[in-house]
Amino acid sequence: MWVERALRMADSTGRAPVLFLHSLAGTAAQWQAQIRHLMPERMGLGVDLPGHGVSDSAEAGDYAPAAVASEIWSIIDALELAPLVLVGHSYGAAVAIALLAERPRDVEGILLVDPGTDLRLEPPDEIEAFLGSLTSESYQEVITSHYGAALAGSSKSTRGSVLETLSETPREVVVGALSSLPGFDPVNPLLGFQGPALAVIAEQHDGPAALHRVVPNLPVRALTGVSHWLHMDDPEAFNALLDEFLKRVDEA
Repeated sequence: MWVERALRMADSTGRAPVLFLHSLAGTAAQWQAQIRHLMPERMGLGVDLPGHGVSDSAEAGDYAPAAVASEIWSIIDALELAPLVLVGHSYGAAVAIALLAERPRDVEGILLVDPGTDLRLEPPDEIEAFLGSLTSESYQEVITSHYGAALAGSSKSTRGSVLETLSETPREVVVGALSSLPGFDPVNPLLGFQGPALAVIAEQHDGPAALHRVVPNLPVRALTGVSHWLHMDDPEAFNALLDEFLKRVDEA
């Protein structure tokens, strides 16, 4: 996997590095405003998740969060980054939760950026219909519409960047990841986590199945006037919340 920042950014103060995990059909470059913001006070780095950007396909073609997390932990261990802080957006938030579930003692804090809902609470027939459309000849139309809805409220630059990486991401990666999420448990790993946690959401994406609604101990902050890619739309506001969260982590 490709590492956004070299290990020369290691923080001599001993503060935990921050690992940024992008959304489905994204790349580590979606976090460039946050990684630059942390320099030179703290080490921040991103990876292209399996099947994305310049990374190889997932082992055995498995894009479920737990499988991807196992691959990420091997990179973390090779670079000797643990313990660390996790920041994950959307599908990357699911991967962050899977990383936490596998090795909670190596996670000092977890920040979830507009995470998906607990799909186990959503109507199964609606999920099945959506997944079925992704395996049909209408894939391109369906996925473009899906992302278009999530981009409501986005800046022009965010929209162009997101749609470009979507077009470059193989269909089997997108379908494989989305197909795995209905069986994913995002709740129990967070319920058992004793460290700092936070969800930062786009205000319009609140709902009864939202993660902060089903995880009682998960604080939430909302940003207005942004799309699902809120850290790209309003990096200044997001980075202020990131700073607040990292201060909590350092003081914990």
